[in-house]
Order: sequence, then C-alpha cells, then structure tokens
Amino acid sequence: MKMDITMTYSFDGWDEKAIHEAEGELKMARAEVKKSYTGGFEGKGMLEYTMVYLKEGKASYTGLERMVGSIGDKQGSFVVRDIGIYEDAKAVGRFEILAESGTGDFVGIRGQGEYGLGESGGEYKITWKVAFVNS
Repeated sequence: MKMDITMTYSFDGWDEKAIHEAEGELKMARAEVKKSYTGGFEGKGMLEYTMVYLKEGKASYTGLERMVGSIGDKQGSFVVRDIGIYEDAKAVGRFEILAESGTGDFVGIRGQGEYGLGESGGEYKITWKVAFVNS
C-alpha cells in the first residue's frame, strides 16, 4: 500500500556541541535533537545531526532519526536518513526511510522525499511518500 502522509513537527530540544573548532578552519558540530510530530504521523523523533559550518549562516548536515509513533492504525518505529543544507534561515534537503529499519507494524516500510523549510514560528509541515511493503 502506497500513500502520501503530511505531518507537522516541532523541536522539543536541540543540544549542539562543537566537535572541531580551530582558527581558519571550518567548524564541525554534532546536535542531539528531539521532535514531536502530529498529523499523518503521530509520535516522537530522536535525531543525531553532524554538521559542518561552511560560512556564517550556512551549514551542510547529515542526520539519522529514530521515529516512534503511528500512521493511522499502524504503530512502531523506523529510522530516517536526512541530508541537507541550511542557509539564510532555510533548510533544503532530502530524506529516506532506511530499509530494514522498521519495527512493529512498520516492518517493511519504505519512504523518501525532499523538503524546503523556512522560518515558521517553530512548526514545520512536510509530506512524505511512504509504502508498506508487507500490507
């Protein structure tokens, strides 16, 4: 079964620490992020980003997020890989649900998409294309 799901998320926490910072070199950092989701996916996310600051106000990031919750009557968890660029208060990137990462009713889930997010007062709306392979 294939479907589009639209959800809204907000950040519950962002704990960032430098992993490399030296005069004349690019800063690298790691951030532990907590999210809450409502809408097509209801649940929580725990995300680990690794970032490199390319210039002031611009960063390239890669993250892995474990999402736990429900889509309709299906419940479980899965892991999402997120790759993007943050610049001028906007994030542009793509994501995919990692194969074989689903648990519970999400065993066999697949999904991917792209996003462009700007400032929105703390809530962000995205749409994913997902498929339940075992449905």
